[in-house]
Amino acid sequence: MPEGRLRESGKTVYGIGAKKTPLAFQNACDRFTYVEVLRGGSLPAEDEPATVDLAKETTPDLTVPAIKSIITPAVRATATENGWARLSTVGWHVVNQHPSFDSRNYGYPKLGLLVRDQSFLEVKDVPLDNGLSQMWVRLLPGGRAGKPKKR
Repeated sequence: MPEGRLRESGKTVYGIGAKKTPLAFQNACDRFTYVEVLRGGSLPAEDEPATVDLAKETTPDLTVPAIKSIITPAVRATATENGWARLSTVGWHVVNQHPSFDSRNYGYPKLGLLVRDQSFLEVKDVPLDNGLSQMWVRLLPGGRAGKPKKR
């Protein structure tokens, strides 16, 4: 595969394709974006029933992994001793493990909005000296499971 040789040469590989794009190609990219998302749609998660929306040209086979199965390992891998992880580091870890991850696949324009809606996560904003803030997340004690909070 040419994209494998590009990455071996230190090049960053961006891929764009339909959900039916082979997983091997998606994983060979540093970032992979679904054209269905670029058209303004979102993809149903594995644990949600798939629906057909002819206006958005989506089909029932367009699914993405359940968000909890992606975010939980990333938080665990990047958390400090107190269990909190910087969202930017979590996002970096997720994309490295799942090149096709994009918060738009789940109907959210940004990762911060997506994690705020998850019932298994606690989110806090830490103010920075420059007047901005940094978002941190941690798994709720006891690993509370549940469906995402309603927006």
